Amino acid sequence: ASIEIEEVSESGEVIGRHSHLPRVRGTREAQTLQAELVARPETTVFRIQLHSGGVGAQGSVSFTDVRVHSTPAIAQTLSARRWADDERTRMVELHEDTRPALVLSAGSVVHFDHGVRPEAKLRFALAQAPGVPEEVCVQAHQEDTLVASQCTSSPKWVDVSVALPAAGAITFKLQGAQGAVGLLADPRVIPLGRRPGPNVVVITLDTLRADALSVYGAQRVAPAIEAFAKKSIVFEHAFSVSGWTAPSLASMVSSTLPAEHGAGTRVPREVAQTRESTSQNRKNQLNYRGMKSTGLTTMAEVFRGAGYQTVGFYTNYFFSEALGFAKGFGRYHRFKGGGWTGGKSGVKLMKDWLDEREREGPFFMSLHFVDPHTPYHLRKDVTPDLWPHHADAPDIKVRK
Repeated sequence: ASIEIEEVSESGEVIGRHSHLPRVRGTREAQTLQAELVARPETTVFRIQLHSGGVGAQGSVSFTDVRVHSTPAIAQTLSARRWADDERTRMVELHEDTRPALVLSAGSVVHFDHGVRPEAKLRFALAQAPGVPEEVCVQAHQEDTLVASQCTSSPKWVDVSVALPAAGAITFKLQGAQGAVGLLADPRVIPLGRRPGPNVVVITLDTLRADALSVYGAQRVAPAIEAFAKKSIVFEHAFSVSGWTAPSLASMVSSTLPAEHGAGTRVPREVAQTRESTSQNRKNQLNYRGMKSTGLTTMAEVFRGAGYQTVGFYTNYFFSEALGFAKGFGRYHRFKGGGWTGGKSGVKLMKDWLDEREREGPFFMSLHFVDPHTPYHLRKDVTPDLWPHHADAPDIKVRK
């Protein structure tokens, strides 16, 4: 069953509604649910609504030990490298773009101690919290000097980049009307001039078998991979730790085995979602666990700690922020479309990011493609020798 929480004012008026919350699974066992939401200052009552899971669904639920924890305006010193690790930072997704952000009410103050000398640029992003209509503004000061000011009334990231006139910590002040809530994401201070270190790009291809590549003995040639292999080191005895996406990639990015990171483990059978009316994507969200939230260090976190910009692009849910794969990334962008069209969308996003980024400092980039996965798309102009023989096969679509 799904849960909806309504915000009610002292007069009894419903002034807010939140529906993207954890679901209650059908079980007699106790379940601990935690919902994070931005409440309006005039809210005096939270009303919990329970909606049945489908036509004809029956049952009851009881709530015990219901608690409301308030988060006050933040006045905290955060360093450049600790921003994404601070316990109050959340990975917030807006329009398929996930970033580490603080949820701030009007009047909040954040002291950002970046530890970088002059001749640098300050970068950060601002967005209005979804569902909160009031405009929000942020000002960035160095001592008494205003170095940046930005306002927005849209729940979409607005990127800001300004030169810093001096050394010293930066103070962010969030401004707006009563009830305004803003998202301050990933402030970075970038020294001018190229810093040492190469750019690093990791490309992963979902379900691409080694024996389908000429590099590993197949007769059909993948020309781009073949050309890349000729100037690269090719590992001939590399093995995956698992036969599917989530545990395999979690091991790759964390250098731990599936038993340690936990990604891809299923919830108990008695609480798993199996109804045919439930979409497969929703079943994935309900039935599989992500990486452990503590005790693991990801590849992106290592590069971020070394001063790299970190950015990721993905389309497969099993490589998403929901399963913990966004840890360490300043931007983690989901591109739409699978199969034949998905890769093109991801490449375009990647190229746009490269064109827009300012050139100071190295970057670490992760790209995950799912094009080889079912359903297969065969094209006459690319695979003329294959498509006539497989046009009627399950999971195959022919594009002319």
